[in-house]
Amino acid sequence: MLALLSLAELLGMSLWFAGSAAAGQLREQFSLSGGEVAALTTAVQLGFVARGHSSPR
Repeated sequence: MLALLSLAELLGMSLWFAGSAAAGQLREQFSLSGGEVAALTTAVQLGFVARGHSSPR
């Protein structure tokens, strides 16, 4: 049971890092500053949190 929960946590948290993984490419393509990249990454993470709290139980 613990292994299953650990795997679910790992897979769920991997989405958090999607914004960070793409940040370099987005920075180059759209000429973003460091602050803009940080704000974008934060917005993506907050979106996942907000969606998680609004899902039906």
